[in-house]
Amino acid sequence: LRWETLYVSGRLHKPVRTLVEPPEPLDVALEANRASALSAALLQLPRRFTEEHLYTTIAGLSYAGDVRMGVAEDPRKIA
Repeated sequence: LRWETLYVSGRLHKPVRTLVEPPEPLDVALEANRASALSAALLQLPRRFTEEHLYTTIAGLSYAGDVRMGVAEDPRKIA
């Protein structure tokens, strides 16, 4: 499974509660997406960090590429 746009992958790299078990190809893609988000976040963090800082960094990944952040969104949204 490949993401057609980064919108969905950006929204689903954070932990989410699923209401219905996704089909296996989607579940595999979601797991790979979360692993990639974790890797990207770890590259941005200092050597020592808190769990809260890790989750904030992961959540911030989708906002970092969002053009609305400088115009319509509050940049303190994830702080």
